[in-house]
Amino acid sequence: MAIRDNNFVLGDPTDGVFNVTDANNIKAETDNYIDTSSQTKSESDLFQMAKTGAVVASKGDFYKESAGSAADVYLLEADDDLADVWRLKNGMRFRFKVVNANTGASTVNINSLGAKDLKILGGDLSAGDLSVGNFVEVVYNESLDYFELQTQRLLPKQITISNGTDASYDIDFTAGNFDFDDQSGQAILSAITKQIDAAWAEGTNAGGLDTGTVAADTFYYLFAIYNPTTQTSDALFSASKTSPTLPSGYTKKKYVGTVYTNGGASIWGFYQAGNMFFYTGNQIIAYAGDGSGPTSKTSIFVPGCPPNAVALIQVLLLMANNTSSQGIYIWTPQNAITNFSYRLINNNPNGHASLNFLIKTDSSSQVDYYWSSTHGTRYLECHGFIDPEL
Repeated sequence: MAIRDNNFVLGDPTDGVFNVTDANNIKAETDNYIDTSSQTKSESDLFQMAKTGAVVASKGDFYKESAGSAADVYLLEADDDLADVWRLKNGMRFRFKVVNANTGASTVNINSLGAKDLKILGGDLSAGDLSVGNFVEVVYNESLDYFELQTQRLLPKQITISNGTDASYDIDFTAGNFDFDDQSGQAILSAITKQIDAAWAEGTNAGGLDTGTVAADTFYYLFAIYNPTTQTSDALFSASKTSPTLPSGYTKKKYVGTVYTNGGASIWGFYQAGNMFFYTGNQIIAYAGDGSGPTSKTSIFVPGCPPNAVALIQVLLLMANNTSSQGIYIWTPQNAITNFSYRLINNNPNGHASLNFLIKTDSSSQVDYYWSSTHGTRYLECHGFIDPEL
């Protein structure tokens, strides 16, 4: 209350002093409090303070955009003559009806206490997150000094990957939101570029490898990662799909894709369409040879197709003045039946035959195959794969 810091009564009440200004200030502040609830003051109603408290409790966090408020810069003031807050504390909630739709990253300024960033799941707002006429709620995070837009759980927006400007070593991640793989929450990843040939460092155009150095002929698994303390998202490469080494503070993750390195330890060129990955340029050869190869069922590693994925295979059989036909038989390793899954036969002694097909690999990226003869030249190539986990 607006009274001086002294006792109303000093010593014996009969000798004490009760300052008239203090007494009047008590009445004035009580009157002001009741006025904010739009009640008519009444000497006979001794519950007007309680009624006012109920109004404040129900509307005390409702604010409105004030003069000067605009898209992306939200100036808020108390509505209906309720007194504005005079400082921000952790967990304070403020509701307001949007007058100006946002076009991107935004700030909120409560009662001229200073503009604070407005975040959603730790990331900047996207255009249209605040729509005209919608009622929204923001909560102040004191440790991070920004407001968090309260929202219902978002449907995941797929994060896709592509070769970066430095196509040999960089990967571009698109913006998206992701559910943590432990189902404890979700976060937003802004578009970011990470480098596989450098140790992980926070931020875009920075290293992305969790440990060691990039190796040749190796699958690398890509993750969106999240630090709950700083509410920061980033991305990571790891040779381990199940146990990536996460940077300090980053305790949440989500698998988003796989890349494969060539003999020079650079990333094979590819493009992604949903859960399908297609290699560009030279195809990845699993087998190439003349007149040799197994004639009984044998496992073969399919480079370029991750374990337990679905490989896009092309088989070519080339003949040159051969008198016998040639063929290939290919099985999915998990296939317990004795009949083959695919076969290709070439009966033209001076021609060639080819077949494209999909086949699931095992946990070691292998399929089973054999040749039906030792004639001609044959190739088994991987042109891409379907990732069943995306």
